[in-house]
Amino acid sequence: MTTTKIRSTLTTIALTAAVAPGVAAAAQAGAAQAPEVGKQQTIAAGKASPIDILGTSVKKGTTLKKNQKIVFRTVEVQPGDTARFTLSCGAGYVHRGLAPSEGGPIFNLAQKRSDYVGTRVVKLRADGKAGRDTRGTMYALCSR
Repeated sequence: MTTTKIRSTLTTIALTAAVAPGVAAAAQAGAAQAPEVGKQQTIAAGKASPIDILGTSVKKGTTLKKNQKIVFRTVEVQPGDTARFTLSCGAGYVHRGLAPSEGGPIFNLAQKRSDYVGTRVVKLRADGKAGRDTRGTMYALCSR
């Protein structure tokens, strides 16, 4: 191998080593994060409501009655992405109202039937929108 070829090869190796980490970091930064749906959690009777549930007597700070509970999921979705999930009241309980956290993703029903009140399970969709927080929580009041 000639001296010129050796220098050329060494220069190529050095440039590749110097540029590769930056390219990998840029690719990682530009990669869209997949929507994340947290596990369903429950706020039991006797605890304070964290939010107003529209169309019901449950307001932020009021104590849930013995026949009530709130189920919720936290969702993180990037602008342009959609996450689908369900909120289930569990045996003996049915939905009475829904309440999204403020400023997060746009939450919509993701089922054909728009009247979810009285059902045990509701299907929902969270759509990420530019200019809004990527993380939000959907709450559902369930009662017997």
